[in-house]
Amino acid sequence: MKCYFLCSALIVLLISSSLVWGSEVIKFKHANQSDEPVIFAPGIISTGQEESSITFTPDGINCYLVIQGSIYFSKFVGGQWSEPVLAPFSGKYMDITPHISPDGARFYWTSYRPLDGGEEPSKYTNIWYMDKIGDGWSEPKPVGPPVNGEYDADSPSVTCDGTLYFGAYFEDVGARVLRSRMKNGEFTKPELLPETINHGSAFHGCIAPDESYLVIPMFGKKDSYGSTDYYISFRDKDDNWTPVINMGKAVNSSKVESGPYITADGKYFFFGGYADPVAQFDEPVTYQKILSMHTKAGYEKGDIYWVSSSYIEKLRAIAYQKNGDDQ
Repeated sequence: MKCYFLCSALIVLLISSSLVWGSEVIKFKHANQSDEPVIFAPGIISTGQEESSITFTPDGINCYLVIQGSIYFSKFVGGQWSEPVLAPFSGKYMDITPHISPDGARFYWTSYRPLDGGEEPSKYTNIWYMDKIGDGWSEPKPVGPPVNGEYDADSPSVTCDGTLYFGAYFEDVGARVLRSRMKNGEFTKPELLPETINHGSAFHGCIAPDESYLVIPMFGKKDSYGSTDYYISFRDKDDNWTPVINMGKAVNSSKVESGPYITADGKYFFFGGYADPVAQFDEPVTYQKILSMHTKAGYEKGDIYWVSSSYIEKLRAIAYQKNGDDQ
């Protein structure tokens, strides 16, 4: 997601303090471009209002994010992100985990909205989609069988060739990650990913556009930093997956992590995360001070973070080294 235009000393200077994505300059919180995650667009996108997941159009100019169970829209204009507004298709029923396909042609998400056109929410969560039409999107449609079914289907993400990865909750085995290939414009019967991924509680996963790795929030593993952590598994050309490894304390906390997303060019990893700040006061705390603390980025509630894919590549080396050591 970073394209560098080294045409003049002025542009070099600009790039030293910014990340360039698409045709616009998107400001990073600090100048370095290391693998240290930071809050994304604090005060605009990340505000302390429980933002949990995000997706972008391939040019990086438009984003859709979840705020307390509804999907909002923001656009990068004039060097900054606009204040999010409720997306036209959202707001009545719970809408979460938005995901725009790498080619920008289709918008997927999870919803309880009714399948029969009525008013009552669906018994199960289902995966819905819209196709790109001009500058907008088509009317929402359920993906339908065999993806949706008599279970909760959620957390869609797709590869460059249209393969759909998603989560499902089964009463007998719990949360699992499945995959459905696109063939002749239709999704094939979903297949469970191998036990290297589907053990314990795996949900809300996100596949890389090139299908080379999968990020999965998992609950209850022994090396967790607490509650749900992000784990990652890497896939080779023969469709073998490495055992999952914890993605580390830079992206995990003692709270619930959920909502991973990899941008269309594979260069950034976005995720919903939490900070654990320690409140220190030099004077008596007023009620207004308490309110302001709880309505800003980085204080206890969920925010959107982002990090360069170099962080992922370091994990790839660790995963394959560990896999080799275990053989």
